[in-house]
Amino acid sequence: MLDGMVRPHAVALVVVAVVGAFATTLRAQAMPERPIAAALTVSDPGGCLDHDALVRHVTRLLRRETIDASIGIVVTAATEGTGAVRIAMQRGDGNYAERRLDHMPQDCQARLGALALVIAIAIDPTVIESVRVETIRAPSIVVPAERATYERASLAAIQPVPAPRPAANRPGPTVRSRVAALMMFEVLPGLAWGATAGLGVGLLSWLELRFDLFGAASASLSVGRGGADVTLIGGGVSACVLRRLTGSVGFVLRGCGGLAAGSLVARGRGFDLPSTAYLAWPAARANVEGELTIGPHFGLSLGVDAWVPLIETRIAVQDGSGATLDAVSLAPVGVGVTLGPAITF
Repeated sequence: MLDGMVRPHAVALVVVAVVGAFATTLRAQAMPERPIAAALTVSDPGGCLDHDALVRHVTRLLRRETIDASIGIVVTAATEGTGAVRIAMQRGDGNYAERRLDHMPQDCQARLGALALVIAIAIDPTVIESVRVETIRAPSIVVPAERATYERASLAAIQPVPAPRPAANRPGPTVRSRVAALMMFEVLPGLAWGATAGLGVGLLSWLELRFDLFGAASASLSVGRGGADVTLIGGGVSACVLRRLTGSVGFVLRGCGGLAAGSLVARGRGFDLPSTAYLAWPAARANVEGELTIGPHFGLSLGVDAWVPLIETRIAVQDGSGATLDAVSLAPVGVGVTLGPAITF
C-alpha cells in the first residue's frame, strides 16, 4: 500500500463546475443587503447540515456578514440516503439556478466546508482567488506490484544506502592434529625419549579441547645388583586457551591444563629371576605451547610440559622373603619438551 498526494481535492473540481454554472445564470445587481443568515435556508432533518454552522463558514469565506437582499439560497439534503445535496439560488429579478451535488464528503465538517465554498463562490466569484486549495493526504490505494517495485527501486536509487556492517569474525569449529618428538626429564628416572600425538578441537576462537597419547622410555636404571628398563604409555585430556598474534608471520600461543593417566612398566635386568612390574600412573599436567603457522593449515609447534604424579612412585628390588634390598623413587615433578609439526583442518 502506498500513500499518495493529490491536488486539488475532488471538492475543488465540483466547485469549478458549479461556479461556471452559476456565473452564467446569475447576474449581480446592486440592491439593498440583508444578513447571510436570513438569506440562507437549510433543510436536512436528522443530518449534520447545521444552518448556523453553514452561515459561519460562508461568512468567513466572503469576509462579510451581509449580501445582496435579492439573493436567496436554499440547501436541501437528499432524502434517499445517497448523501447528495441540492442547492437552489434565486434573485429578485426572477433569475434562478439549481444544482445537485452527488459526490459530497461524509465527514460533517468537510461537507459544511464544501457547501460553504460553493455558495460563497456563487455569490462572489472573486472569492476563488483568495482561497488556497491545501494539499491533503489521499486515502490508501492499491498499486500494481510492478509499479510498486519500480517506485521502491527509484527511491532506493536516490536515498543513501547505509554501509553494510562487517561480518563478525566467528570462525567455525576447527580440528588440529599434532605429532611431536618428546623428551622427558625426571618424569621417568633420568632422561627419557619418546613421541606424542594429539588432536585438538576448537570450540571457540579462544578455546580448544585437546586429547593426547604419549609414550617414552628411559635409559636403564641401576637397582641393587641389576637394573630396570622403565617405560611409560598413557594419554590425557586438556583444555587450552588460545591467543592468536598476527604480523608478518602468524603465531598462536596456547596455555593448557588437564589430567593424564598411563601405565608405568619396569622390567628387571640382571636378577636371578626375571620380573616385570606394572603400576598405574595418574598425573596432572600443565602445558605452554607456541606454534608458528606456515600458511592456513600447517604449523610448527614447540611446547613445554610440567608433569605432577598424583601418587608416589617407587621402583624396589626385593628378596625372596619380600624384604626390600634397594629402591629408587621417581621425582615428584617432571618436565617435558615437545617439538613437531601441526596440521589444522
